Amino acid sequence: MSVSSKTFECTEAYIGYDDKYLYMAFIANDNPADIRVSLQERDRIFRDDFIGIILDTYQSSAWAYELFVNPIGIQGDLRWTNGGNEDEALDILFESKGIITETGYQVEIAIPFSSLRFPDKQIQSWDFTVLRIQPRETRRQICWTENDRNNSCWPCQFGTMTGIRDIRPGSSLQLLPSLVGSQSGELQNPKSNFQNGRAKGEVGLSVRYPFSSNLSAEATFNPDFSQVESDQALIDVNSSFRLFYPERRTFFSEGADLYQTWINAVYSRSISNPIGAVKLTGGFEHTNFGFLSALDEETPVIVPLEERSLYGITGKSVTSIARVRHSFGDGSNFGGIFTDRHYYGGGFSTNGGFDGMYRFSEDTQLEGQFLGSTTQEPNLPGVLSSTETFNRGKYTANLDGEKFSGYASYLGLKKYERNFMMELTTWMMSPGFRAETGFEPRADQRKLNLWSVYKLFTNGEIVEDWQAGFNTGRIWNFEGAIKDGWFIPLIDFHLKGQTNVHFEYLFSGELYGGIYFDGIRRFSGSFGTQFSELFQGDGYFAVGRSISRNTDIPVLGKLLSGGFSFTIKPLDRLNIQQSIDYSRLDYPTGGNIFDGSVLRTRVNYQHSRELSARIVLQYDSFNHDVSLEPLVSYKLNPFSIFYVGSTNRWHNFNEEEIPGSTEHYENVYHQSLRTFFFKFQYLFQV
Repeated sequence: MSVSSKTFECTEAYIGYDDKYLYMAFIANDNPADIRVSLQERDRIFRDDFIGIILDTYQSSAWAYELFVNPIGIQGDLRWTNGGNEDEALDILFESKGIITETGYQVEIAIPFSSLRFPDKQIQSWDFTVLRIQPRETRRQICWTENDRNNSCWPCQFGTMTGIRDIRPGSSLQLLPSLVGSQSGELQNPKSNFQNGRAKGEVGLSVRYPFSSNLSAEATFNPDFSQVESDQALIDVNSSFRLFYPERRTFFSEGADLYQTWINAVYSRSISNPIGAVKLTGGFEHTNFGFLSALDEETPVIVPLEERSLYGITGKSVTSIARVRHSFGDGSNFGGIFTDRHYYGGGFSTNGGFDGMYRFSEDTQLEGQFLGSTTQEPNLPGVLSSTETFNRGKYTANLDGEKFSGYASYLGLKKYERNFMMELTTWMMSPGFRAETGFEPRADQRKLNLWSVYKLFTNGEIVEDWQAGFNTGRIWNFEGAIKDGWFIPLIDFHLKGQTNVHFEYLFSGELYGGIYFDGIRRFSGSFGTQFSELFQGDGYFAVGRSISRNTDIPVLGKLLSGGFSFTIKPLDRLNIQQSIDYSRLDYPTGGNIFDGSVLRTRVNYQHSRELSARIVLQYDSFNHDVSLEPLVSYKLNPFSIFYVGSTNRWHNFNEEEIPGSTEHYENVYHQSLRTFFFKFQYLFQV
């Protein structure tokens, strides 16, 4: 097949197979001087030129593999899911090579069938398209199949690959042993001595066996799920709800799309420190299913309340999750989900329900979900130590053995056309609803929301397209009181130079802490640009009125917040990322409520496709911390890796953190934590 437009955009793609691999070769014609490419870590290629395939092996239009390489063969893989979301946690094994030529670049890819899930049939029929991204003044998207913007289902418009027959994923047993070593030390306060702990070593093992092309089982024992790079610090000084952090652990990535629902019933980071876990993933025809169970050493608990959430760590628990989803028509689906968590020593939380999406036409769909929950709290009142109650004072927020039930529901009508987009959604979370295996940090709410924009494609010398619209909604609690209401006019511009600008203005009134705050007004905006191969940047700002949520008495303060981040590439192998986030809130009559910033620098040098070194430096003025994290890594593939590095933290202790102290330690930082670690794991295929 070939795709042709201008000479520099002509693309040729060739596809073949044998009994073990799906092979692809691409010839991408271009001016070599214009090609954007760098030697990067895996999955960091998406600002480069890249090309590859999007593959829907089940022809369900519910999810698809996205497998790409840049012009020198560096890989990037994603999982596309219904609604246009992309899951970066996907990691599969495939081989790739690439070379820049006098007329562009050429790429070859070999994908083992053992890395894919597909129907157990003699003759395969897969939906797919070839996609090439060409980032220049405009980010061009060159696709083998037409993408009608009046059709919200992109995979429904793919072509079909037929004729592949008599293939199997292979029955190779995959073994992934790991060895982890570490030595840590910490300082409790400046008056104590730095305490060095013993060197520790642990061995873990993960096992995967594909029973067939559409059924595989995995088990992991004593896994090392520690992250070699910490989560970027988020400013939560004025947030009353628990913040969400993305999943990065490989074990939970396979089949993760199956567990994604509008009500977040499954949040794999709620399984914090598993001793062991098992997983079964499979499908047949247009039905996919999954099962996950884990024994957790330390179990995080989020207690959702009306105006804030509580967070604590309990002991051991067993978590079990079952999910099934059937796809039909052009992108419609229906499914069910069941989750259960039982705590050692007593207590449980069980959820169950159904969800679905039906496409009335190419541009209109109806979505819905219902979940019911029953909770018997563990009797651990000291974990939270709260005096708050919920459900009209019937239950306490502590973990004190109470039993209650609740429900949650979602209904959405969405319309996506080329020039007009609209989403009308409604949510309900009863006071007693808990999603302890998921992430729903707010309960006792009924929410109605309408978002709508109109988009114009101008293709001008400066503005490529722009859209204007609004977002409006209201929240009630289950007693009928209006908790929040808002109207937000907004406008977006997509400019030349891969530059986007967004502005909006908030009109709002909110009932918080028993006080109704009218006159909440806030102007905010964001931008992003990649006008040059050597520079990429984005930023945001907000100025206006905001409620102080963590003061003894909430007030409507004066807010000023903003931040920006940028990446510069002085060399093909060197990337420097810098981010700065700032937030300040003042009393309306003068005086400061909070004022602080988070600065983070990440420098990465890629010596080869396998060997890299990076260093992360972060300053958090809210927590009075400075951290330094150097790391050297060698990766043969996403699973066979070797790391060696350290984590170092310096803390500015205040008087409250030092028992019996009257000394002043302002601007004096002491090393409070130091950890040296290494990790080695290697994938064996037997």
